[in-house]
Amino acid sequence: MKVTQFDFTFTHIVAKFKASCQKMKVFKKPQYRVVVNKEKKNPDIYIFYEINEPGKKLFSFDFENKDKGPIARSIAKSLERRIEKVA
Repeated sequence: MKVTQFDFTFTHIVAKFKASCQKMKVFKKPQYRVVVNKEKKNPDIYIFYEINEPGKKLFSFDFENKDKGPIARSIAKSLERRIEKVA
């Protein structure tokens, strides 16, 4: 399994956060594992799946979560911009 790792920043409301991302292929589909606040004892982990829908490149089950949903959507926007730059 090939894993690539990169660091990026994203903005949520008015705060900027640093995150680390690992991109890997699981069952031949790209998956992104994003770790936020990795210096904490229990960092926040978000999993995103690359999908092919018009206007949407990433999906996460956290989108529907009341607490993690808004942050997951902010991360997804930042990741989508980064994916478009690389492609």
